[in-house]
Amino acid sequence: MTNNSHPPRLIDQNRILYADLLRVVAILGVVLIHCTGELTLSHGKIPNDHWWVGNVVYSSFKWSVPLFVILSGMLILHDTKNLSPWQFLKKRFSKIVPPFIFWIIIYTIYNFRYNFSSFSNLTFQNTFFWIWDNIYRFFELPWREIIFPTIITGDVYYHLWFIPMILGVYLLTPFFKVYLKSATQEDLNYFLLIWFLNGSIYTYCEEFFIVEHMSWMSYGGFFFFGYYIRKYTIPKEKWLLWIGFLCFISTPFIVAYRCYLKGSYDDRAYVYLSPNIILGSFALVVWLIRFDWSKYVAKYPKFFNLMTKLSTMSFAIYFIHALIIDMLKNGYLWGFYIYNNRLGPPDCVACAIHPIFGAPIFFIVVALLSFLSVYLLRKLPKSAWYIG
Repeated sequence: MTNNSHPPRLIDQNRILYADLLRVVAILGVVLIHCTGELTLSHGKIPNDHWWVGNVVYSSFKWSVPLFVILSGMLILHDTKNLSPWQFLKKRFSKIVPPFIFWIIIYTIYNFRYNFSSFSNLTFQNTFFWIWDNIYRFFELPWREIIFPTIITGDVYYHLWFIPMILGVYLLTPFFKVYLKSATQEDLNYFLLIWFLNGSIYTYCEEFFIVEHMSWMSYGGFFFFGYYIRKYTIPKEKWLLWIGFLCFISTPFIVAYRCYLKGSYDDRAYVYLSPNIILGSFALVVWLIRFDWSKYVAKYPKFFNLMTKLSTMSFAIYFIHALIIDMLKNGYLWGFYIYNNRLGPPDCVACAIHPIFGAPIFFIVVALLSFLSVYLLRKLPKSAWYIG
């Protein structure tokens, strides 16, 4: 049955309210899990109560990346423009590839920062030689031995894996659109069920029967679900909301239990294609787009206009936030350490802080600096083309 009660639109009729909302919620979720991710990876190496802070936060916000893919499906698969496959790919790739290349260069330089001449060596008199020396050092980096292989494998920096993944989904989109022209709701129910079972089984048993040979489905199910939820009403949606809520609550305990059984860190329940993350992501999207936000738009127009502004910056924030995280963690900004368990100058012995306080502070500072950095970078000529 087609759902005719589409979510409300923002004051600007050219923008869809739930799209901006999903984008902002997703980018804030991504920043938060990357701020606290190292706590979860430190299982057994840090106090247990510190690890639990990271575990609960990380588990509760793992829906963030699936939300981006679901949103892409909502918008792209419903696009009625009659573009050829090549026209579609040109349109999408031209928006993603230039910023991707730009940030690959930035993160490559950052990864090899110790190979360059320090800013401390820069004076007014030697500015020209300092710049020329660093240009020379840039081309002397181990491009063939290390850098190009890491670019090909997508390992330049931990968060950049998302771009090759979404480009892969876009490559298949022209075929998806052909299928959706004749697909019924029952057809999509079947596809989503097979995809859900495939992802769930593969998460815990990679070599199970045919599942190991169906990895091509990957994140495509999230993409299809975006199309599905915008066009159809899910049977018994309230059940999905409750199941998703239970998934959010249970995930940190599942992770802790599996770590206990294994005797070491086990992150299977964090995987994006695990059943708990899939169902939790689906439930959150359903709630966000079914909720009537129109009365709040009228009541808090400034807040929603700010949200629209943040939404337009989300892609660039995704690229830059990991750099901000590492610079704060290492005290590169103002010589002041800001991290989940530390807050203060480098020589401060008593600057340790519990993550229950440190993690929110760290997240807020990273989010604000990411927003401010993108805002300032957008002032550069044609910056949207290469910044994101």
